[in-house]
Amino acid sequence: MRIEGGQKKKKLVAKIVTAFFSLVLIVPSLAWIYPLTTEGAVLSVEILDNLAVNNTSGTTNTVRWPTSTVNQPVTFTITGKNLATVSVNLVGSRQAVLVIPAELANRVVPQVGVKGTADIRVLLDLTKISAVVNILNLVTTLLNTVDTILGDNPLLSVNLTGFNKAVADVYDLRNFMTASFPEDLTLSNGGRSLTMPLDKGLGPILANELSKRLSALSKAASELTVTGALPPVNVIANATLKTVVTPLTSAISTLVTELANPLGATVQQVVDAAVLGDTTIKMPTLVSGPTTLTNDYQAQFVGTVIKASLIDINLLSSSASKTSIYFSGERLTFQESLLPNSLNFGSHLIQTNRDETFTAKEGTFDTKGIVSLTETRLGTKKWQVKVNQESWQNAGKQLNTPRLKIYGGALTSNFSAGLVTGINQSAVELVANEQKEVLSLAQTTETGQVSLDLSKFELFIPKNTPKYKGNYQTIIRWTVTESP
Repeated sequence: MRIEGGQKKKKLVAKIVTAFFSLVLIVPSLAWIYPLTTEGAVLSVEILDNLAVNNTSGTTNTVRWPTSTVNQPVTFTITGKNLATVSVNLVGSRQAVLVIPAELANRVVPQVGVKGTADIRVLLDLTKISAVVNILNLVTTLLNTVDTILGDNPLLSVNLTGFNKAVADVYDLRNFMTASFPEDLTLSNGGRSLTMPLDKGLGPILANELSKRLSALSKAASELTVTGALPPVNVIANATLKTVVTPLTSAISTLVTELANPLGATVQQVVDAAVLGDTTIKMPTLVSGPTTLTNDYQAQFVGTVIKASLIDINLLSSSASKTSIYFSGERLTFQESLLPNSLNFGSHLIQTNRDETFTAKEGTFDTKGIVSLTETRLGTKKWQVKVNQESWQNAGKQLNTPRLKIYGGALTSNFSAGLVTGINQSAVELVANEQKEVLSLAQTTETGQVSLDLSKFELFIPKNTPKYKGNYQTIIRWTVTESP
């Protein structure tokens, strides 16, 4: 006895099985197709090359969060490298920006009490800091003066080792160094952007490093002494040296004082002279799903580093630096593929003297199945899963009195107790064209998942039932319906 063939008909969701006397079931499955889109752009306000952004949601096109997700921790990481040419016309401050899709406005927020972090390779263009240019000119004057002093008297000497190292350390600020700092995240633009200022954190770090190296230079300059000749000559030479040391140390002292004010114009000038290299920005957030969503949704975020006075959401949205979080639409999903694709009740000799009971087999094992549904809709719902069989036919000859018995096994659910009922640890018996309920969800606004194991399928044919040689077949239909 075999059952085969198949077609599908739905109310809300349905699975239809065609059966033979041989009995085989074939059921097409429901499918949803999710379109993917890509886009890219390079923006003039971006100040890093090879910009990229990723997130820790762990979602993909096939692994999605439900729309009911609330305050899920997600860290967005923005990376980039030194850009060879940055527009000189850019004004404003440097900042990392996460552009949030409109559907998630105000639903992606900073984690309370947790700051963002920046790890930046940065160098200083010393030619853009006027006070440093002046100091380096004074260094040149000092070295020229030392050359003159030593040239006038070969017996004189000045130990420049410490001074030259201090000068080299100042010039070394033109090479990349690492600046790491925490910074607050700000939600703005109607909940469409998260920003993290970079200049605010870079300023004190760069000012402190410059101040430290200039102070070392001042100390080294103050320790310069002319030696090697009789006292009268040394005194004159040192007096000459002092005339160039004093302006240098005085200029350094003034600049160091100004660098101690993080809000001052001098620190801002230092910040403006900074050139960013390899950069990593981390933004810890809490993400909640869209309020209503009937289709699957790819929430696309832009992560970038810019220099600008205002955040232009429309402009930044065209950046190529994107990452996504995937959400599943609100839906009731009937996983009909877990129901058996075939029921084979075997082949049997014709007899009418006694009742017969046949069990569907797959090889030597009883055929099993699972009725499984996932509910992600947020509104009120109430549904039932029902099954029915049509009459058994064999070349126009009907088998009048067969009964199909479906046995329920374990029932698992994460809905609240009492909301789900089914034929677990019991059975339902079908006669032709009669629909029976196997599983139901009472009215609720909860979301969840439920699975009912089907442990066995039996076909009962009472004695005295007329039978004819051939294959008997029927259609078994599984239907999910929703009631008010």
